[in-house]
Amino acid sequence: MSLIKPISKYKLALWFLPYFICIGLNHWASSLTWNEVREKLPLIKTIPQRKGFKSRHIIQYGSQAGVAAMALTRTTTLGPTNSLYVALWLVSFDGLLEELHQVYVPSRIFSVKDIIYNILGGGVDYLFILYSKLLSRR
Repeated sequence: MSLIKPISKYKLALWFLPYFICIGLNHWASSLTWNEVREKLPLIKTIPQRKGFKSRHIIQYGSQAGVAAMALTRTTTLGPTNSLYVALWLVSFDGLLEELHQVYVPSRIFSVKDIIYNILGGGVDYLFILYSKLLSRR
């Protein structure tokens, strides 16, 4: 039994395109200083951020988990729940790689706390989608 549904390579690529765009934007933004991010992405300034709570990480990695789960659901035989689970792992791994990448970027730091918020963002999306599915079954 194949894990990939019998669809064309082009449809497969189109379903995963938003996920790869998210990864590319994350990598690009994490290569910039914080001031450069605020200048080039002014929308970022409108997202509230407190010292103890990193809502930007949750929004960023939550949306990335959502598009990954959607692509996996449409292109694989995993099913919706398992697709969400795999998407959470993919986003968590990507969040770890982004933090490791920041070790080599001047003015950026590696932070275990950021990794936790990245995983939390994927987890919040996971719970939100599962809750939405429960409500839709009523």
